[in-house]
Amino acid sequence: MCLALSLLMLAFCASAWAESGEWKYDADYAILRGYEGEGGDVVVPGELEGYTVDVIDINVFKSDAITSLTLPETVLELRSNAVTWCENLKSVSLPESLIVINRMNFNTCDSLSEVTIPAGVRYIGSNSFRFCGALKKVTFEGVCPIIDKECFSLIGEGATAYVPDDQLEAYAAAFEKAGIELEIQPSGKNAVVVENNGFAEEDFDFDASTGTIVEYNGFATYLAIPETIGGVPVKAIGAEAFKYHQYLALLELPEGLEDIGDEAFYNCVTLGHVAFPSTLKTIGNNAFYNAYKGNTMELTSVEHIGDYAFYFAGFQGDMELPEGLKTIGESAFESCSNMGAGRGCV
Repeated sequence: MCLALSLLMLAFCASAWAESGEWKYDADYAILRGYEGEGGDVVVPGELEGYTVDVIDINVFKSDAITSLTLPETVLELRSNAVTWCENLKSVSLPESLIVINRMNFNTCDSLSEVTIPAGVRYIGSNSFRFCGALKKVTFEGVCPIIDKECFSLIGEGATAYVPDDQLEAYAAAFEKAGIELEIQPSGKNAVVVENNGFAEEDFDFDASTGTIVEYNGFATYLAIPETIGGVPVKAIGAEAFKYHQYLALLELPEGLEDIGDEAFYNCVTLGHVAFPSTLKTIGNNAFYNAYKGNTMELTSVEHIGDYAFYFAGFQGDMELPEGLKTIGESAFESCSNMGAGRGCV
């Protein structure tokens, strides 16, 4: 009986995977999983067998045979290492639909000489566009995104970032915070503003009596939760509210939020960055278990961090624990890769 059930579950899981020519994809989650082509000028289709391509998964493009790459106007996210070690990649066309470039993308793409970051991009993860020895020109079209550490490092000598004229100060501050030493020049244009927050009130089960998000049923890549839902302040994110979410990559939590419940973001493996509010007091047990892949974390007001709160999260940076921290649970930050020893890796 157990064997039969296991085989049935395996068949169910495998049914999500499909192939179309040189492509492998997951129809259930609109994810491009693999590329088996010969390289050269690669153009990714926006649809495969009627399914939209929303996400490029890890290690899809990792080949020195690829010389150019064009992504379709359906792609919202490049997951970690989606495009990496393409040493002969000379040009890339990123779509206006793109919101998140997760960590380690375009790392060691030695032949890439210039790149344009579309206006809709909200987050560039750590170590992206690193070791790109030929990269001399980076053009940003939109409002300054969140830029993580070690991006655009060890690239071409004299490399310059061209940024919107009305965003010069914002980019300068972001570069300084991330340790980026690119020269900044005005592009001659103002920022193109793109509204791509995936918030929709109907996607939330919300308990107005307590101000608690009980469950999230949406599919956003980027989600900025507002301070109120239906006119009621958001005070808490309930236990398991986002558990196992398969799309969320960038999350902005609202001012006024005080509590994040147990397993609230458990195993949200695609979550690259979270902007925590200054009002947050409690992070529950297993809240971000295997769920936080970013390189910066600011918990300025947190007083209680539960057991295994960030266990195996993949967080890679140093972090100063907040001065007002009163309790920290067992193994709260254990197995956070490369996290600074003695600075919260408990």
